Amino acid sequence: HLFGRWTQVRFYRRSSQRMRALVQAGVDGAPMPVPIASPDDPTLVIAPSDSTSKLVDRAAVKSHEPGTG
Repeated sequence: HLFGRWTQVRFYRRSSQRMRALVQAGVDGAPMPVPIASPDDPTLVIAPSDSTSKLVDRAAVKSHEPGTG
């Protein structure tokens, strides 16, 4: 496994919290967030929009067609 159980649980907990907040904001009539493009590649969108890059992100394999290589 690439990620441990703790990372998996944390990821899904945060995803659930963000989804709940997004739905509640929509119900309350708040404007939906605007996607933010990556400064390195305007065809890529940063999600969630308030995320920041980490040092380990530099090691990530960059691919425009995930799953092809």
